[in-house]
Amino acid sequence: MGLRLRHQLKQRQIRPRARKALVLELAERADAHGEHISTTIHELAAVLGCAERTVQRHLHFLLDIGFVERTQTSCGRAAKTEMRINMAALTRLERGAPGKKEISC
Repeated sequence: MGLRLRHQLKQRQIRPRARKALVLELAERADAHGEHISTTIHELAAVLGCAERTVQRHLHFLLDIGFVERTQTSCGRAAKTEMRINMAALTRLERGAPGKKEISC
């Protein structure tokens, strides 16, 4: 991942902390253009120290606001999903979703 992308994300006011940790982990796994993130929910949960369900909720939020886009998905329990980061949606990430409960680890 490019240093510029990581720096941009670290400076943003993303709440809750668990969501920001997920965003930074996805950015860490991305290439310099924010693409080719290949991971599983299980891997992310292990790295972040959260329950898989918590990671799923935060990832679902990121997909809903368009900050993360799926580019490819495999099937099964340990399904790998390939994603990309859409930096154009960064302002929506900072604002969060009005009326939605914040989720933490």
